[in-house]
Amino acid sequence: MGVWWRLALLLIAVQPVARVLIAQSPPAAYRDNWSVRALDGRLVPMASLRGRVVFLHVWATWCAQCRPELRTIARLRATLAERGLGDAVAFVLVSPESERQVTRWMGSDVLADAVYVEADRIPAELQVLALPTTHVIGRDGVIAHSARGASRWDDPRMLRLLTALATAGEARP
Repeated sequence: MGVWWRLALLLIAVQPVARVLIAQSPPAAYRDNWSVRALDGRLVPMASLRGRVVFLHVWATWCAQCRPELRTIARLRATLAERGLGDAVAFVLVSPESERQVTRWMGSDVLADAVYVEADRIPAELQVLALPTTHVIGRDGVIAHSARGASRWDDPRMLRLLTALATAGEARP
């Protein structure tokens, strides 16, 4: 068997392990010194989201995996809103494409108000090496979860994580 075939088989075998390692080994800190642009043209500094949990999802309209994944994000967001945590978690779905292209693709989708395009390049420490890439950033600015590749975000484990991060440090009656 040739070297290229061996390398291909090794990559196929290692991929599931690598995905788990990536999901379990997020960067420890997050710098919010960059901005995104809302589809209505507003510039939104990421620093304006300090003190909130940030669900940062990087996707693209041409990404076949991203489309069904956006529906699971919409369901997760709706569930959080039903539980009174809609304002505690900021959903920031960033596309590297133009406002025009994303707006045309999104139409009047329920997530349209959470969709942004890059105003500044996404910081290198967020390691956006593939689409989709998602980071969940706690109110303290620490990355609590990272994942590359499509996921089902309306999973109960993600709901528990976001709920815990959104209510961490709150006074209990």
